[in-house]
Amino acid sequence: DGIRDYKVTGVQTCALPICYTYNKNPQGPGPGQTTTTGSTGGVTYQYQGTDSQGNPYGPSSTPPTVPGNYTVTGTLAGDRNHKGAEKTVNFTIAAKPITITADAKSKVYGQVDPSLTYQITSGTLETGDSLSGSLSRATGESVGKYAISSTLDNSNYEITYVGADLTIGKKALTITADAKSKTYGSSDPSLTYQI
Repeated sequence: DGIRDYKVTGVQTCALPICYTYNKNPQGPGPGQTTTTGSTGGVTYQYQGTDSQGNPYGPSSTPPTVPGNYTVTGTLAGDRNHKGAEKTVNFTIAAKPITITADAKSKVYGQVDPSLTYQITSGTLETGDSLSGSLSRATGESVGKYAISSTLDNSNYEITYVGADLTIGKKALTITADAKSKTYGSSDPSLTYQI
C-alpha cells in the first residue's frame, strides 16, 4: 500500500526523469499527478531544494517557480484499514531557452555611436521579466568593423547570443582647388585647396 508513482505532465527537456521548463509558475509533481494504492487518505506534498543561484528552497507546500534542483515528498495519510506511506522524487526546473540577436549598426567616421539594440529571435520572456546587462562594442574609431558583445542576463533563462558588427564608414569630403595665376616668366604660386 502507498504512493505507487508520480505521473508527470510537463515539458521533458533535461537529463533527470522529471523536468520542467521555467514559465514563472509553480511547477513540480503534485495534485493530479500521483497514483495511490491502499489507503483512501489524502496526499500532501512538501517541496525543497536549491535554485540555480544556490539559494535554498523550502520545505514548502508550494512548488518552486525558478530553475533549480528539487525534491518533492508525497505523504499519503492512513485510513482505518491502511497505514500511511511516503515517497520522495527528484525533479528539475530548467532555465527557459531564448536567443538574443544583436542588430547590425553603422556610422560615419567621426560621428557618435548609435544606440546598440537587439531582438529576441527565438523564445520569449515571460510577462514582467527583463534582462540585466547591456551590449557594447570593441574599442576603436578607425574605419572598419567592430564586434558587438553582450552581458545580457537573467538566471531564469538559458541565453544564446548571436552577435553583429558596428561598421564605421569613410567620411565624405569635397576638396576644391583654389584658382591660381602668375605672370609669364615668374615662378608658379603655391597650389592650395579648400575643404
